[in-house]
Amino acid sequence: MFREVMQHNTIVDLPIIALFLFIAIFLLVVARIWLKGKNDPTHAHMAQLPLSDGDDAPFETTPTDEDGGRHV
Repeated sequence: MFREVMQHNTIVDLPIIALFLFIAIFLLVVARIWLKGKNDPTHAHMAQLPLSDGDDAPFETTPTDEDGGRHV
């Protein structure tokens, strides 16, 4: 059965099918989040959370020893 399907498809057809499958699933997920998210209190609560914890550091730093060596 698989051999019969693959004989009728060229190698170019498979990425196109995968692309359309990805777009369809992506749009379904976006639509579900958009439609359910409007009235969901969990989404409203998560939208109000801060993006940082108040630190001014733009990235996570590693702790250092007293002599300036880094912990690995």
